[in-house]
Amino acid sequence: MGLDYYAILGIGRSASASAVNLAYRIVARACHPMRGYYRPEQMPIQTIPQWRYWEMIGEAYEVLSDAARRQVYDLHGEEGLQTYIAPDGTVGYTFSGDCDRIYSEAMAAAPSNDRSEGGRSCVPFWEKLTLPEPLPPRESLPTIRKCAPKVYILHVTLEDIFYGVMKTVVYHNSITHNGVTTFVDRTVSVPIKPGLLPGSTILFAQMGDQCDDHLPGDVVFEVAEIPHYRFKRMGPTLSATFNISLMQALAGGTLTLVGIDGKILLVELAKVCTNMLALFDGEGMPVLDGVGRGNLYVTFSVRFPRYIPLSDRQQLVQVLGNSIW
Repeated sequence: MGLDYYAILGIGRSASASAVNLAYRIVARACHPMRGYYRPEQMPIQTIPQWRYWEMIGEAYEVLSDAARRQVYDLHGEEGLQTYIAPDGTVGYTFSGDCDRIYSEAMAAAPSNDRSEGGRSCVPFWEKLTLPEPLPPRESLPTIRKCAPKVYILHVTLEDIFYGVMKTVVYHNSITHNGVTTFVDRTVSVPIKPGLLPGSTILFAQMGDQCDDHLPGDVVFEVAEIPHYRFKRMGPTLSATFNISLMQALAGGTLTLVGIDGKILLVELAKVCTNMLALFDGEGMPVLDGVGRGNLYVTFSVRFPRYIPLSDRQQLVQVLGNSIW
């Protein structure tokens, strides 16, 4: 089950954008890591450590302050955000982890201290309570260690990379608290973009192992391409080798091939028998984060008979003459 962003901030699901900002500022002041006090009993959820609550309110505000993300979350929950397509085309939402930036942006959206009417401040009292106070220097912030990342190899087919898919992956997390370790299964949807390159990594920030006095570790999926039975890939370019008989090489004809997308490709052998190479423009892999597709190069390999009787060889010489030499 995903996080309840509304419960984390202590607001209802019908809260306005200004109410979301106000709730964040109230809770952020109470659990900011550079403040010397933290009272869990005063938080909307009382059982969460300070460092974890600081991370959770950042994620909650990052989602609920964005109208598009909030709409997806309201309709489909946290799992829906993993397949969410942002206006810039980015697939899937992952928490940025930049809580300092989120805090600064939220406070910048708060009313200014210097607004006044007739020499008196016109900022409401409840707004004053949530305006940012001067914080101690960043150097005074204690270093918080982070659990080691978990790296998994994610095997995908060439067809997966061609079309783009969401791969559902179940992995194991360890949670250590007060010296006791428990293990839980987590499920994530990993976006495989069309044209993704082998060796690419997909990061799920702070979704790994957890332990006391540490930030949760990251989970990293490294993409490994399963070898295809027919095509070889180099970036957006595909290549393939097809065997043809000596008869086809000499007599020509039409050969039918099937592309990576299932499209039927026709080859006139008479046009390729000299260099035994055919080019299919735009029949390769999609260009990652680009437009169009690469090319497909097909090489033809001639299968020679293991044995030709002498009489048949003499007939070949008579028919072809010096053209075969």
